[in-house]
Amino acid sequence: MASRRAFIKGVTLLGISNDWMRTIDQLSKNIHAVDGIDWASIRALFPIANWDKIQFNSGSAGVMPIPVRDNLLGLIEYVNSKAPYHVWGEWQKTKQNTLSRLSEMTGCLPEELQIVRNTTEALNMIIYGLYFKPGDEVIIASHDYPFARNAWLNRSNRDGVILKEANVVLPASDEEVVKAYEAQITEKTKAIHITYITHREGHIMPVEAVTELAHKSGIEVIVDGAHVIGQIGVDLKKIDCDYFGSSLHKWLSAPLGTGLLFVKKDKIDQLYNHPSSNLDVRDKMDKYEHIGTRAWANEIGISAALDFHEMIGQKAKTDRLQHLKEYWMNKVYDIEGVHMHTYMDSTHSAAVSTFSIDGFSGGQIRNIMNDEYDIHIKSVGGAWGSGIRVSPNIFTDYNDLDRLVGAISDISKRS
Repeated sequence: MASRRAFIKGVTLLGISNDWMRTIDQLSKNIHAVDGIDWASIRALFPIANWDKIQFNSGSAGVMPIPVRDNLLGLIEYVNSKAPYHVWGEWQKTKQNTLSRLSEMTGCLPEELQIVRNTTEALNMIIYGLYFKPGDEVIIASHDYPFARNAWLNRSNRDGVILKEANVVLPASDEEVVKAYEAQITEKTKAIHITYITHREGHIMPVEAVTELAHKSGIEVIVDGAHVIGQIGVDLKKIDCDYFGSSLHKWLSAPLGTGLLFVKKDKIDQLYNHPSSNLDVRDKMDKYEHIGTRAWANEIGISAALDFHEMIGQKAKTDRLQHLKEYWMNKVYDIEGVHMHTYMDSTHSAAVSTFSIDGFSGGQIRNIMNDEYDIHIKSVGGAWGSGIRVSPNIFTDYNDLDRLVGAISDISKRS
């Protein structure tokens, strides 16, 4: 709370007219007025809940609640009321405060973090920053995010890095996952790229176990944590990975175009500098700061998203997302022709899950849901075939889920 008050005081002194502190304190009292959290009041803070479609694609990008949105609008107004670079200079302490809060949230040092625009950018900085020579091997998997795989394929094409595939068919047990990565390790293996929560199935991978396995052989670990922050949380010290990238605009509901890059402190100077950075910051995360003019208001707006997140609490949020997932999954498990490709238990999945229906491609189901049921949802494909990814959020209610279940039941009868 102290750091939040310091942030709000600092922003107010910069001339931004808002009553965010009073708003967040009042919201906190209101939603905790009864034992537990009033999720209907939380839902009311998200304009998307009143959209003419139901949003079941939070996995692609989240949306800001009204207080976070209004705070961002105030920041945008302020940065355009003066010379932008003058304002950015004023906001440097605020940014450092945000990094400190993010470090507390993720279990690392502030000097190991840098704010970036998304997970893809964070991973690219790592993938293209690592010193590899022709013949060095990197282990990836088919369930990794396509853009991350593309980055490795391009790196392989340019520098002769050899890519090995961990053969994992999801969902799978932790033991199966670890063995799949272990089977690809050779004396030439330099790194393992692992996705913490897969973007298709929402499967939570045993990252800590894979990292322990890798480090025994002196292998570095790069973690794609796009869906972690705000959904289940992460303790970087505990999992002990070397590199980590995440998006803050997904499950933290921060402004679009905000992400996080983590590099273990003793690894920073072992990565190539960002092409535009000064040579004298080689051993500091500041080397990823030199990307030119960008949407600074969005970066500063992360703090308001952290306020909102802390008001609810990670455990309450994770528990709510798990409950919503279990609610609809339990209702469709026994529908003939419907197949789930995600384990229900909280150890292996949180908000994101995937299903398919016999006789329909994911694209066909997506279009039917959009056109006939006003449901916005994402089609995906995996080793199991073509299907639909469902990713509700804390603004989702039972009526939304019941409409989804009804749509799945109706479509299954058409096959």
